[in-house]
Amino acid sequence: ALLPSPYPTRIFDEAVRVQMKINQLFHNLQFGDYDFLATSLHAVAEKDEFIAKLLRISRAVRNEGPAQNVSLSIHRIDYVLHLPTAANSPVLRIAAAQTMSAAFPALG
Repeated sequence: ALLPSPYPTRIFDEAVRVQMKINQLFHNLQFGDYDFLATSLHAVAEKDEFIAKLLRISRAVRNEGPAQNVSLSIHRIDYVLHLPTAANSPVLRIAAAQTMSAAFPALG
């Protein structure tokens, strides 16, 4: 929308609670179970060299250990208000989710 529109406080508060859980999920996927991540992306990596390169980097970091104890990930979640019918109250829906590491530009 080009102009501001009202946003229900209840839905905003729900989005904040959901976002905290999504941040934890992304963190766990990035730094937790490498085997799960590698298995989940194996078929994609076979067809996509960029994903394959990311998995190789992730494996190397896992094997060598991180060079520092600090990491940064940028998460963007696009939420929409969904109104199932005119009589119902709006509900929160996720339209898109993206995550990008601060080191992303260095990947070439």
